Amino acid sequence: MNVMDYVRSALRHWLIILLAGVLAAAAGLLFGKSQPAQFQTHARFVISPSPEITDDNNIAQTLDALANKRAIVSTFAQVVLSQRSFDEASRGARATPQEAEQVKISTVVSPEANVVEVFVIGPRPRLIEQMLELLGTESTRAFEALYTIYAVEALDVAGPKTEQVAPKPVRSALIGGVLGGALAFLIGLVDDAIKVARAGTGQPKSDEDGSRSGTRVFGDDGDWLRELDDLDREVRRWTDGVSSQEVEEAQRRWRSELDDLSGMLRAWAEGRQEGAGGDGRPDAPSVR
Repeated sequence: MNVMDYVRSALRHWLIILLAGVLAAAAGLLFGKSQPAQFQTHARFVISPSPEITDDNNIAQTLDALANKRAIVSTFAQVVLSQRSFDEASRGARATPQEAEQVKISTVVSPEANVVEVFVIGPRPRLIEQMLELLGTESTRAFEALYTIYAVEALDVAGPKTEQVAPKPVRSALIGGVLGGALAFLIGLVDDAIKVARAGTGQPKSDEDGSRSGTRVFGDDGDWLRELDDLDREVRRWTDGVSSQEVEEAQRRWRSELDDLSGMLRAWAEGRQEGAGGDGRPDAPSVR
């Protein structure tokens, strides 16, 4: 199929495609509005040498360790994700068990900096902001107790970065409309392909009177009979004075065959007019 075939198929089924797109968009809109709201906030934390280290050599060694051993930064990210830190934060924010189950924590470690970004998703903006603050406090305390030569400092405030991430009814409706229209378009293509395949088989369809439509073996009955009469007259106009035995034999054979064929076609035509059955073809004339 070329591009024009797709265009013609789309124009042929445009109403179905439109209806499917509208219905799918409405379903996506209703589904989006029925989902519970989800909010997200995030903050960044930087790891650096502890302020208690005053010796320049120790500071240089600490910075070199941070640059060459990314496991130190990853360790802080794992402390943030630990169940202990989560439990402390949920208790401090007074989250109900149902709310705590809906809260999701994730971290992203910067590959080129000693920075860890923490994301908190939950059902209420105030809840996730409190939990993020408590997560930072608890994780910082636990990490600094484990690595006394390092310190963790928050770079961002949680509140201003809080936003709703779900549901988004408009986006759901748009996606549903596109998918519904595309599905209807594909169904239309399949329907067109099936019709083309059936037409290519050459199977004739039945008319209302029970006869078969399609390419007819015989044309108009009167045309055939007139052709036979003209041929018969042409044969009979042969010169009577010809005495060749072969010509006379050919004349007799032609006349006999034409008489048989003419009578057979007339009988077939009369039978069709009377509603006689059959496949619409006369028997082949016998060969002499």
